[in-house]
Amino acid sequence: CLWYYRIVMYLGDGPFNPRFQHSVTRRCNGGRWVTELLYTMNFWPWHPDNVCMGWTWYLGCDFIFYILSLFIVGVYLVRKWAGWLLLIAFLVASWAYTFHDVWENRIGIYLFDGVYEKYSYWAYSRPWNRFPTYLVGVAAAWVHLYATEKKWPALPGTAFLLVNVF
Repeated sequence: CLWYYRIVMYLGDGPFNPRFQHSVTRRCNGGRWVTELLYTMNFWPWHPDNVCMGWTWYLGCDFIFYILSLFIVGVYLVRKWAGWLLLIAFLVASWAYTFHDVWENRIGIYLFDGVYEKYSYWAYSRPWNRFPTYLVGVAAAWVHLYATEKKWPALPGTAFLLVNVF
């Protein structure tokens, strides 16, 4: 982060480099670069455009998802039914919060009517809107583990079907 903030911005050359330097200086001043080290860039700064290294927002999402999944998997290892219940509770809570954000901010399905900025701010970049996708992967691993333990026969083409459907 410091390397990007203190060195990389001066390595550029050309007509767009002053704009790039201004962008880095505006976003990384005031200690904002620390959020990239701590993977908290999805919570502070609140607006995604103020993140020092904007392309790293998904790393913050993955980090938070991993921490939460450790808790969920821990519950699953103690009591399988409680793990499934917790996973479903997180799914429902995430969907409900996403629905609330979309409803409250009047975000429609047509992104070309000037609502794209609201969509990307409220629905696209927030980690709680992306958590269900991660949880589907956790659930798929549990189903695979169960199928392996019970020695379910493999259906020909199942992997191909799953990859193409999802």
